[in-house]
Amino acid sequence: MDINKIISQIKEIEGTDIETALSYCADDEEIYVETVQDFIEDDRGSAVNEAFIQEDIDSYHINTHALKNLCYTIGLVPLGDKAKELDDAAKAGDFGYIKAHNDELMKAYTDTVSRLTAILNK
Repeated sequence: MDINKIISQIKEIEGTDIETALSYCADDEEIYVETVQDFIEDDRGSAVNEAFIQEDIDSYHINTHALKNLCYTIGLVPLGDKAKELDDAAKAGDFGYIKAHNDELMKAYTDTVSRLTAILNK
């Protein structure tokens, strides 16, 4: 596994902040790549979507909050920002906002995970 190549490809994802993400990983590129793998395997998006389907706003809040933190930890700022918006809506009890924007979050999440998976499996 060529860690430098993986990181350079992840940097190509629009809005990704690798430098900050590395600071969360003790500036260790191997730890960073392992954290990205953990993010993929965690599949937090399924938990978010299941809470959405069940209209369980408390679970939705917990899972979007976790997704937001995971995204920021690995430098996926735009995806983290989308999760934050929905986390804030859940915290405020605004299920109307969630209904209007959950699909957008799920599409961005799925696209990002697919792209990261392709990068790591090359």
